[in-house]
Amino acid sequence: MTQHLMNEWFENHFVPEARPHLSGNGFPADAKILLILDNCTAHLSPEILVKDNVSVLFFPPNCTSLMQPMDMGILRALKCQYKSEFLKEMLSFLNGGETLQNFLKSYNLKTAVWSAAKAWDGIPTMTMKNAWQNLWPATIFYEDEENVDTDFKGFQISKEKAEIFELLEYVKSREQEIAEDDAFEVLHCDDKAPTVCQLTDAEICSMVLMNSNTSVSDSEESEEKTQAEDKMPIDSLVEVLNTAIKGLEQRDFISESDIMAIHKIKEKLLNQKPKLMKQLTLN
Repeated sequence: MTQHLMNEWFENHFVPEARPHLSGNGFPADAKILLILDNCTAHLSPEILVKDNVSVLFFPPNCTSLMQPMDMGILRALKCQYKSEFLKEMLSFLNGGETLQNFLKSYNLKTAVWSAAKAWDGIPTMTMKNAWQNLWPATIFYEDEENVDTDFKGFQISKEKAEIFELLEYVKSREQEIAEDDAFEVLHCDDKAPTVCQLTDAEICSMVLMNSNTSVSDSEESEEKTQAEDKMPIDSLVEVLNTAIKGLEQRDFISESDIMAIHKIKEKLLNQKPKLMKQLTLN
């Protein structure tokens, strides 16, 4: 987010859409509009964000964790889920004999968007409810005490611990090792990273040139490997799904949820690959 984008959103989206919304709900044409913002440095001052009877009110400082549900565990859970999926894809790519440099070249912005969407779907409902509990208690529903089962069903571990355990097991299935503390550090290395980054035109041009140079790779001829199994190899299925995704994205009548379903099938195939490799090794 930048101040330029903030001003453009305020002028061209918020004000033009807020006014018809009030009119459609029976408010007078000159009704006052209040925009509530937090203290992000990308937000413009109240003196600038004034137009057509619209005023701005900022939250008091240091109250984000109390008043904004997204900052009460939801973003943290999303980051952990995304990083876990990213590391799994990277390990799967490297296990196929590819280099880390080739993986970084293949992991483009579109791939990151789909990974983020999958991570968002993986956030449990209870995380959402717990985040909204302080601000909006009515969103939390409790079971009747009469229906509560008193039998002990085992200890419950946090979603974060479960993700770290799942990641450690995945790495172990690849015949590699990683310490639990290292996994925790990877998942939370940027918890305090700034959300605002002002780049100059020169810096943006430099980044674009750098990315274009690193994306040029020498073409290497790869020999086809014969498959002993009658079933189509997982790598071939993944390649077919990648082609299908690319073609479906060019069709306007295909929704994002339809394409996301194919991404999930692709992920299931990749998750089964380590198990098949382990079985072949044992045989």
